[in-house]
Amino acid sequence: MSKNFFEPCRQNQNNTAVDKTVSQNENEAANLIIELSEAAELIYEIALAAKKQPTENASQISLPKTLKKVINHLIYRPKWKEVIKKKLAGLASFNT
Repeated sequence: MSKNFFEPCRQNQNNTAVDKTVSQNENEAANLIIELSEAAELIYEIALAAKKQPTENASQISLPKTLKKVINHLIYRPKWKEVIKKKLAGLASFNT
């Protein structure tokens, strides 16, 4: 028997391992996207709730539409972070 007799079998095993790794990475990426979109929805809901609360200049408060804007907001950044942490902790306690 020649050395090359088992080569296709070895290549198939290597391809299977690569395919499995790629599949796992795709699943992890999909889960991360889902988590981020859920976080974005949560932030938007929090923003809507915050806007409904009466303030002196409620008409001047703009709702951030992205996580980046929330994190970089000069005035409300600490409040946003606090509310987000509380909401995420609540979700985590329910394993969602």
